Amino acid sequence: MATVRFSLDLTDKIIDNAREMFTEDIRKARMNIPVGWGQKLYDSLFSAEVQAQMNALPDGYMNTITEFELTGFKNAPDDVWQSANTKVKTWTDVNVVLHLTSPLRFPDRDKWFNGKIDRGYYVSYGSKTLDFGREEFKWLHEPFKKYTRGIFEAQKKQDDFVAGVQQIISAYTTLAPALKAWQPLWDLLPDETKQRHKKIVDRPKVKTAQDIGVDLNKMTSAVAFNKLTRKR
Repeated sequence: MATVRFSLDLTDKIIDNAREMFTEDIRKARMNIPVGWGQKLYDSLFSAEVQAQMNALPDGYMNTITEFELTGFKNAPDDVWQSANTKVKTWTDVNVVLHLTSPLRFPDRDKWFNGKIDRGYYVSYGSKTLDFGREEFKWLHEPFKKYTRGIFEAQKKQDDFVAGVQQIISAYTTLAPALKAWQPLWDLLPDETKQRHKKIVDRPKVKTAQDIGVDLNKMTSAVAFNKLTRKR
């Protein structure tokens, strides 16, 4: 009897679709940057006196910026947010754009690149980091931890769901019994696989959620919620 087997290609497509369910939530978590970080960072780098001196210079003498890029902290502890399936570094591995409310003057960027100016904000072609140990940036420690915690929580939902899908696939060699065990798997299939399956009659033995080792009700809720909220 013909069957649809879990080939490597089919498995990869199912996993890709499972990940895609959470892509928007992860993007939103990474974009969830509190208003005011940019201005406060600018004020941490340049005192009111220095800002007044820069603003007193003739127009065109200095460049202006409208945002900061930040990829995390240097000289920071090796802290991580971690679970069974997810690991996010607390202080690094992010790419944040901090917007300013108006264009503000900024010294020559080449001097920052060459290290001629040291205010604890280090700019290179691969990173834009703050010195974790500098007193003027301690205000950002707790808010930054909260920010990366949000990324971790969003990433964890994706990783846990994908791990569950992988367990279901691993429990079977063919599609039909997996669908009988967990019908929402259908929504993760590529269209061509759905068409093939519709042409096949199969009566396999069904494994229970306990046999597979995952919470199928929780995973079903995730698929149902995604179907209700995703863009048409």
